[in-house]
Amino acid sequence: MALRDHFLPEDRDMVDDEVENLRITCNKILDNAVSANFKNNRGSLEDINNSMLTLKALNAKKIEEEKSDIASEKRRDWY
Repeated sequence: MALRDHFLPEDRDMVDDEVENLRITCNKILDNAVSANFKNNRGSLEDINNSMLTLKALNAKKIEEEKSDIASEKRRDWY
């Protein structure tokens, strides 16, 4: 599934930024692993966690909007 299936169109810029942050941070972690530099991983892990929490919140926002749309359609059908 594509990103557009999981996030609202108006959140696309923020989603793109967070995915880019994840890509950059994961590359840093891989570089640190290759060079056996394990001192700076805590900050990177926090960055990954923050990006994932943001993406999770944006996905929840999309799910809630879909639920609201479905409820509105059902109410319209009643009248």
